[in-house]
Amino acid sequence: MDWRGCFRCDSLRGQRLQTLSNRVLEAGEAIDQALSTLSGLRDDARLAVSNAIELSSYQAQHEAEVTTVMDNLFQAALSRSRACRSI
Repeated sequence: MDWRGCFRCDSLRGQRLQTLSNRVLEAGEAIDQALSTLSGLRDDARLAVSNAIELSSYQAQHEAEVTTVMDNLFQAALSRSRACRSI
């Protein structure tokens, strides 16, 4: 039996395992980087949604105020119109 051939096989197997191990480590680092990026994007999205809700609420509040003022003006004009008709 030629033992030198077996040692060469073991050496090649070791090199291949080392190469695969390096690839797995690199892939793990890439995954960690992608997850970090996603986390940052998620935080940005939460902030954007929060700001949009705040602005929407602010706008709705002021629209209600404008609607009230417009209704008051309409009611005043209607009252004046009725008063003029009764004269």
